[in-house]
Amino acid sequence: MQAGSSKTDSGDEISFTGTSEEIRFYAEPQMGIIGARFKLTETERRKL
Repeated sequence: MQAGSSKTDSGDEISFTGTSEEIRFYAEPQMGIIGARFKLTETERRKL
């Protein structure tokens, strides 16, 4: 598995690449009681 991140016009994007497909997520910051967390929303999935 390979992971990466990049900045886009709409915010941060995280991608995971496995042996057969790539999945991209939008990382949306969420403030919690203990600290900041990120909500990941899937934006794209494609076969390799």
